[in-house]
Amino acid sequence: MPADFRHITDFQRLRFLGADTAIGDGTVVIARVGAAADEKPYMKVLMTCVGRKVGGQWRIAAVRLIPILAE
Repeated sequence: MPADFRHITDFQRLRFLGADTAIGDGTVVIARVGAAADEKPYMKVLMTCVGRKVGGQWRIAAVRLIPILAE
């Protein structure tokens, strides 16, 4: 990923399976820093993330990325 690009993660749904395990669903957009609102992002994917609480801190245990196909 080029140095002037950043990722923007947006969770639409978060489910807790227990006190120390959660699953989040959302989107990840990789876009150029300072891009105009109408500029097409470099990449946009659907994401599912499993989080585990370890030692009092949340850690990513697994991530699944699904490309969004162009229409």
